[in-house]
Amino acid sequence: MRKILCVFGFVLLMSCTIPAENTAMDSFLFSVEGRFGFFDMTNSSKSFHAVYGTGAIKLGGGFKVLHRSGFFGRFDLEASWKSGEKVYVTDTGFTKTGVETNISIIPLTFSAGMQFLLDNRLSPYAGGGIGAYSWSEEDDRKSNFGYHILGGVDYALNDNFYINGEFRWSFVPNAIGELGVSAFYDETDIGGISIVGGLGYRFK
Repeated sequence: MRKILCVFGFVLLMSCTIPAENTAMDSFLFSVEGRFGFFDMTNSSKSFHAVYGTGAIKLGGGFKVLHRSGFFGRFDLEASWKSGEKVYVTDTGFTKTGVETNISIIPLTFSAGMQFLLDNRLSPYAGGGIGAYSWSEEDDRKSNFGYHILGGVDYALNDNFYINGEFRWSFVPNAIGELGVSAFYDETDIGGISIVGGLGYRFK
């Protein structure tokens, strides 16, 4: 709960930096982004690595609104997926069964934060946010609330196109841990670390 309050406090603080008198549409920049990278369920790493190994592919994209003061808001839809091997859990450990299993995680998130222009091309940013995480193993689909922190940097290729790199740490508590290998390791969180690269287009 303390982490959630910190994220909301950060978002509220950043929103207060927008000058009230400067609300014209030309004070905002709008962009769309596409991303590719990797996700690792580090918050339940023992359970994830036992079944799926390390790392999952991550694809996604979003819509970003950047105020000229540096404050931004962003909506993202992403997906991660991985194939693995089911395990048989006993009181002392687990063994591989040879039966394939699959996991997918699809978060719909909102982020807010600050972006800092270092020169005409380079602009790092940092922020946090909340989201709904739809996920499934086989055909059993569930949804959980989550939150995240992020940081990255944009590099402008020209007036419209830019590339970026981003680090994100997500938290999705109380999603697993009732059965199977996650119960054995007493792990409950399907969040973790994502590292992605992207291409964006800014409308001017």
